[in-house]
Amino acid sequence: MKKMGVCLSIILAITIIFLTLPGCTGCTEAERKSTEISREADEFKTPRKLTIINTRTDKIVLEFIGTFSVQSSAGAIDILCAVGKDKYEKHFFTLNDWTIYVVEDISSNGGDLYFRQIKYYPENQ
Repeated sequence: MKKMGVCLSIILAITIIFLTLPGCTGCTEAERKSTEISREADEFKTPRKLTIINTRTDKIVLEFIGTFSVQSSAGAIDILCAVGKDKYEKHFFTLNDWTIYVVEDISSNGGDLYFRQIKYYPENQ
């Protein structure tokens, strides 16, 4: 009976090893770091800057600076912004055929994680 328990433990250990190996192989350091950076940004740990650009005029339409998570869907982006401990704001921006957006990591600038700034550039329309 004791031998059977040891055998089952060995089989279970081998099964766990074989199931976890595919997740560990083929992953480059760059892929792991990319996943880590994306996760930290979505957990509101990284200040970022979002810029919407009119590609027809090459002018900036809007800049959004803060600690936020961005979700894109057909023709729109949703921004969930951390504004304090356990406090959030949600912003929606509609895109068209002439606009693109860029998200930059500005964590090297330091500063307040809850700082946010929205700049509109109506004169660039």
